[in-house]
Amino acid sequence: MPNPFRLEVLGEGDPFCDRQEEVQQLLRCARATQNMVLASPRRYGKTSLCRKVQKILHDEGYLCFAFDFSGVDGVSEIARRLARDMFKTLHARESLLTRGKRWLNALSAFRPVLTFDHSGEAAISVTRANETQDPRTLLEQTLEDLARIIESREWPCHVVMDEFQDLTKLAESQAVEGIVRKTIQGLPASFVFSGSRRSLLLAMFSDQKRFLTLSAVKMFLPPLPISDTSQCIASFFAQEGRHIDPQVSAALVAAARQYPFYVQRLASEVYERSGRDVTMEDVELAKMSVIQSESGLYETMIAPLTTRQLKLLKTLSANPSAQLTSAEFVVKAELPSSSISDIREILLREDLIEKTEEGVWRVVDPFFSEWLNKL
Repeated sequence: MPNPFRLEVLGEGDPFCDRQEEVQQLLRCARATQNMVLASPRRYGKTSLCRKVQKILHDEGYLCFAFDFSGVDGVSEIARRLARDMFKTLHARESLLTRGKRWLNALSAFRPVLTFDHSGEAAISVTRANETQDPRTLLEQTLEDLARIIESREWPCHVVMDEFQDLTKLAESQAVEGIVRKTIQGLPASFVFSGSRRSLLLAMFSDQKRFLTLSAVKMFLPPLPISDTSQCIASFFAQEGRHIDPQVSAALVAAARQYPFYVQRLASEVYERSGRDVTMEDVELAKMSVIQSESGLYETMIAPLTTRQLKLLKTLSANPSAQLTSAEFVVKAELPSSSISDIREILLREDLIEKTEEGVWRVVDPFFSEWLNKL
């Protein structure tokens, strides 16, 4: 029987546990053309959540744009991604081949390039209309094209800009923020600015000195609820003829610290190794297997860290603490107390550590934390 627990971004029709309150809030803001900032740790399900919301809105007649800014390396690349995904969205809503002559001129800075596979399916890329155009002018013109589509009101529009905080890595970040704000402010659409480096993302919308201070509702994705999530997992096992006791299912969610990716990853591993009845031993063995399989990623995560940064991270993994400058914590970390605040800010900016609602500092990724304890 097929494994029901998918590890990639969920697509249309894939099982989706909980997040009903968040779905409804995003829908309310979309219909009210209210902007949102959506923040969470990495692999917390932001993209899957936005896809689910946009599928609902698409079925209601919305034109839904989804832009991914992860790893952008320049202003021209931002404009290219915007143009490519605008053409893809327009093509999905109204075929460029049958009724799309007017959309061939919808974007002034780029032109669509259509290629076809053996089945006749079209793939869309873009080419610049003017290769010598200044990158900032190119970006501004591309965003103005998006603004014209929204202002035409032919369809209600919803726009997701994923990993939006990666714009801050660019040398021209302040200018880019200014262009974005100038172009989209006041448009009759809901923009969702999502990101996994929470401190960077939130600073873009809370610092009054920043160009991009816009009115936006802030949403922080919480951990998955144990009860609802464990019931959801049990139902997926049951659909495939497996049985998992409620206590075991709840223990699985707790073992993953209610972290969405690890709940899914751990459930997938348990499904692969268990028999008709799932046991606590299956969960424990699966957890060890997951941590081992993710070790390559964890090694990559610590590679850029200095010795002092890694020391603080390892100390927090073993000793979550409300007071990082307390005498007890300083002794455990073996670091000068004067350096801890600066190191903490660096690790916080990289979203490797977080402060819980209870005021306790800890490592964000629960399995990464356990891996660190074994170093």
